[in-house]
Amino acid sequence: MELSKIDIENVNKNEWAKFVFNHSNGNIFQTPEMYEVYKNTKNFDPLFVAVVDDKRDIVGILVSVIQREFSGPFGGLTSRCVTWGSPLIKDDLREKEKIEVLNLILKEQNRIAKKKAIYMQFRNIWDTSDFKPFFEQNGYEYEDHLNIRIDLTKTEEELMRNMKKDKRRAIKKAIANKMEFIEIDNKDKIKYFYEMLKETYKDAKVPLSNISFFDIIYDHLVLKGMANYYLAELNGKFIGGRLELYYKDMVYDWYAGDINEYVTYYPNEFLLWNILIHGQKNGYKSFNFMGAGKPNVEYGVRDWKIRFGGILINYGRYHNVLKKTKMKIAKMGLKIIKKMK
Repeated sequence: MELSKIDIENVNKNEWAKFVFNHSNGNIFQTPEMYEVYKNTKNFDPLFVAVVDDKRDIVGILVSVIQREFSGPFGGLTSRCVTWGSPLIKDDLREKEKIEVLNLILKEQNRIAKKKAIYMQFRNIWDTSDFKPFFEQNGYEYEDHLNIRIDLTKTEEELMRNMKKDKRRAIKKAIANKMEFIEIDNKDKIKYFYEMLKETYKDAKVPLSNISFFDIIYDHLVLKGMANYYLAELNGKFIGGRLELYYKDMVYDWYAGDINEYVTYYPNEFLLWNILIHGQKNGYKSFNFMGAGKPNVEYGVRDWKIRFGGILINYGRYHNVLKKTKMKIAKMGLKIIKKMK
């Protein structure tokens, strides 16, 4: 089989979408729609690699995003290349052919990213252990990283019963307080969601993308049924919000925020419960919490998530530092920024 790379201008978008959808590990982060989100977001730069065979059929796809926290000369010190998932390689290829496609994709990604990023990261969302040696040969190091998933094929009663008592009580209290579950149906309400995100991310001392990112998600994903924004409303005030992604049989929990003074009313417990039931009733099979920290390292977010009855899994992550000196400077700068905040 003769392999060759093609760039974004020469790929057939319909064939690309079909390839991702039909792949056993096809996910929303490798779709043309997510590429468009990255392409149109401030300080984001999508990275695309496609491999075709001698018949010009797609046999491998990779969509990554190069993110910067700032524009201008300081942007380079915060520039990283992130991939949710892993390269998608045609399912029915022989093992030797899959390795050839993987190596070609990784080498091309390295070539492009070296000009634009100081490090690269794959955030695995399925088991890639068979390919671990080939990631390592291409400069990556593996580290354990946890995630949590909830089985949505269970009944509503089973989902509630699998939760810890404190979460069941929290949900019942929110319902008793007549909290309302609101699906955002126009872009004007995204500003309420974003204000809550800013408060949450400020408390966590982590950077947050510009609001334009969330407007673009609405245009390219929500309007196509691939995402939804939800708000928890109490007595006419929005006190919590979550952004969920939808693709094939999976719900991806992507962003969440709330207002500190209202956390005792349990807006996020209420939202999650309604999101789980919405997913279950609409035929989705799995809810993906999108990260639960490192094993053997205390992480309050993981403790909170696991109480909803999910299963802990460890698919890990791959890291590749491209510019070690700049990486050290960036880490020092991040520590200073966190102290200032």
